[in-house]
Amino acid sequence: MAADLKFSGENRKSSLQQLVRAFEDVKREAEGVQAKGQPKAPIHRVVLIHGERGRGKTRLAIELYRRLREREDPAGYWPEFVPKDENQDQASLTPRAEDCTYAAILPFLWWGIQAQAGYNPGNALFATLDKLKPHLVTMRIAHRRSQDGRSTAAELADVATELGMSIAELGLDVAGEVIGAGSLKRIAESMWRIGKIGQERLRENADPAGEGDRHAASVAEEVLADLDRLLNPKSPQFAHRPAVILIDDAQFADQDRPLAGFVELLIKRSARGRWPLLLLITHWSRNLDDTETAAGEPVPRSLVAQVLERVRQVPAPGPAWFGPPPTAELPETCFLQVDLNDDVDLRPALADRYKGIDPVTVAAIAEHAGGNPRKLEQIVEIMDLEDHWFEDHDPDRDLTPEGVEEVLTLSRLDIDRVADRRFRETPSGVRRSLALASIAGNRFVVDFVDKLANACLAEGARPQMEEGESRYYLLRDIRDRSRNDIGGFSERLYFDAAGRYRRNARREFKDWPDDETLFARLDELLGCLVDDPDTFEGLQPEDLAFALSVAAERMIALEDSRAGLALARLVSIENGRGNYEGAYDAANRFIEGFRP
Repeated sequence: MAADLKFSGENRKSSLQQLVRAFEDVKREAEGVQAKGQPKAPIHRVVLIHGERGRGKTRLAIELYRRLREREDPAGYWPEFVPKDENQDQASLTPRAEDCTYAAILPFLWWGIQAQAGYNPGNALFATLDKLKPHLVTMRIAHRRSQDGRSTAAELADVATELGMSIAELGLDVAGEVIGAGSLKRIAESMWRIGKIGQERLRENADPAGEGDRHAASVAEEVLADLDRLLNPKSPQFAHRPAVILIDDAQFADQDRPLAGFVELLIKRSARGRWPLLLLITHWSRNLDDTETAAGEPVPRSLVAQVLERVRQVPAPGPAWFGPPPTAELPETCFLQVDLNDDVDLRPALADRYKGIDPVTVAAIAEHAGGNPRKLEQIVEIMDLEDHWFEDHDPDRDLTPEGVEEVLTLSRLDIDRVADRRFRETPSGVRRSLALASIAGNRFVVDFVDKLANACLAEGARPQMEEGESRYYLLRDIRDRSRNDIGGFSERLYFDAAGRYRRNARREFKDWPDDETLFARLDELLGCLVDDPDTFEGLQPEDLAFALSVAAERMIALEDSRAGLALARLVSIENGRGNYEGAYDAANRFIEGFRP
């Protein structure tokens, strides 16, 4: 599959080495603090990986994870990263907690957060907490294990006992070291704030930030307080472990202001506390500065770009004339930019994937792909579906003359047209369900799309959406309903392709409604939800919060008076599940609606 294409290009390998060296700097300081005392210089690193769409920004970060897993994790705490394995969330930048080996010692912390595109992206920070919590617990006990040699299960049992939790309640087998993500999550949920890491004898030790008894006003502050306990060398619970945090597609944080704010707080707190942290930020180049489109329309800098500018500036000197000169919160020695706008030699990746294709054909396909790794991945996904392009229908053999022409024609298209072609390769039922889902946005409540399909087309959509995820990888989070019923397109490319197809679907399906009818049916469903949420059985609080946010946006745009009720319900749900930023944002939107 395309996700397994060989990591190619000497320029990309050079960029990977830059990331590895940045990690090694952080790791060396994390391990050396104990022997050498407090570090004399900031040890955090911030790396901005920028390039246009499809240039391999996320892939580069994933390759760093794979390299660290290979070099730093011989016991196998972290699982292999296989983005399209049927047991793994495709879009996840942090491996599933259930796939980790908790009997091993955590060698480094890895946490990935992806900013979501679209008009209603949700709160990415809050949505990824479950993927962080278990590792905060094991990071805390990793240092304890290295000191006393006890097993993870034994250390967890001690932590649980301190919290007043029974071993039977957690399902821990101390002797056999049977440790599950569920046990770790239950411990984490019982701890102070988000993780209550290092709570043991907390009252006897000063909080490094001096905020031990202060109630945090936001999820971001809660997470930062926990990270400070583990990563601040002055903390009694300092874990002596490096951390890597990835903020992917940071340009989309303009629609997720709490995430942009978290990035700024994270940089400032890690600088102040001298955390052994490597912060990776992937970002479109076009949104790093104020620019214009080809048509002259302004393209402003993203919020994260503004954050990076602020933290790199040297503040004006204050009245303390005889003190040290002021410095930037993020000095240049701690900041690295990796520009991925140059082309990649894709021939090795394609030749490795299809070993039977003639080298001349490989070179031609790679040339037409324009050095864009994401475009090549799209082409390969289609080639995997069209085995008749190969001799004897065998992908291990060469392409037929007709196959060569088909692939070369495909490779000459721009990446959006390639995505359209891939979309059309799916069965008609999948195309119908995905086109319908696009009316609800890049992310959506699956149950709503299913009800919308029944209302508009007299048929359900969930089975077809599940096939769109499991077989074609165009969707994500459809089958896994363990946390919520929120799914989405696996990439913005496919959301855009589904929207283009939807607007012309009547050419293929005579019963296809126009967009006005589709939106009217969606608004009816959202109106029923706002009037009486109890009529929608089976939805989790996160599902309801997401749907109410969509309803509020639609009702505000339509000047529907029920927008206030939707926001009031949203405030209540977000407060109830601890999403303070979400509740605050909904309350502000509510207040704005009553201003003259």
